[in-house]
Amino acid sequence: MEYQPRVVTDVSWNKEESDVVSLAYDLSDWMGFILKIEGLLNWEAPRLLVAVLVTVSGIFLMFHWYHPNVLSTVGWFGLVWSLIDFIGPALSARITHELPPMEANRRYREFCRRLVHARYLVINFVIFLRDLRTRHPVVYLFTCLSLLFICGFVASHFSDLVILYVLVMMCILTPGLRHTGLFKVSFSKFSMTLGMFLSSRSPKLLVCDRIC
Repeated sequence: MEYQPRVVTDVSWNKEESDVVSLAYDLSDWMGFILKIEGLLNWEAPRLLVAVLVTVSGIFLMFHWYHPNVLSTVGWFGLVWSLIDFIGPALSARITHELPPMEANRRYREFCRRLVHARYLVINFVIFLRDLRTRHPVVYLFTCLSLLFICGFVASHFSDLVILYVLVMMCILTPGLRHTGLFKVSFSKFSMTLGMFLSSRSPKLLVCDRIC
């Protein structure tokens, strides 16, 4: 299915929209595959999602059992990536979905927008570190040392394979949690619990202040 761009006549055409349109054109050969992946990550097919989670867990379990070296891992990863890049667009063109054309274009555009936002987030973080190093070198030094110390502490107590597995699972499950609104519900419950705890503690603190 070919991507059909939406004509925008608004004068406030900004860089973000330009980047979204450019990325949508670059990934237009993968549109069918992307729509399937987005539906999977949004938990529209729970059985298929469970199958993907089991497959990913099996791959990590094989890595845990066989302990391949770094060169073999890089070689296999490059081989799989080359095959996906070669046959992916051809398979994507044959993938069918039940979405109307306008809904398919909207979902595809929103997927590209999220990728653009992720790129902006990384760029802004790098710019923030660069500005922090230039303006406040001492704060930059202690911040980097603290982050490196935390990473070293976590890596010394947990296996790198376990950490990578948790990160991959978080990347797979996060879009569905955001799409279903579980993030907002959990955050609201946490905020209510924290507010009730602070409100229950504040009278005791006032009594202690008066006694002191």
